[in-house]
Amino acid sequence: MQLKVTYLLEVTKLFGFILNIYRKLVMGLIDKITPKVNVNPPAPAPDQLNAQELEFLLLMMKQSTFKGEIVDVVYNLVSKLQNQYVKQTKQ
Repeated sequence: MQLKVTYLLEVTKLFGFILNIYRKLVMGLIDKITPKVNVNPPAPAPDQLNAQELEFLLLMMKQSTFKGEIVDVVYNLVSKLQNQYVKQTKQ
């Protein structure tokens, strides 16, 4: 009986040792296979406008009047500002 218990303890230790090696091996392979994803988005550059500033500019442009010769330039600018605003508010 004593021999069976000792044998069982040794087998359990061996199994635990093999299990630890297996886990390290599998986790190491999984770590190499899975792509690294940056959880924290990069901080915006200090010269990049935030959503509140973009909204302010868009409202100011909405309330302003422009001469016909610069309407095309203003249209393109508003389009770019709107695209940036939509991207920032989605996040």
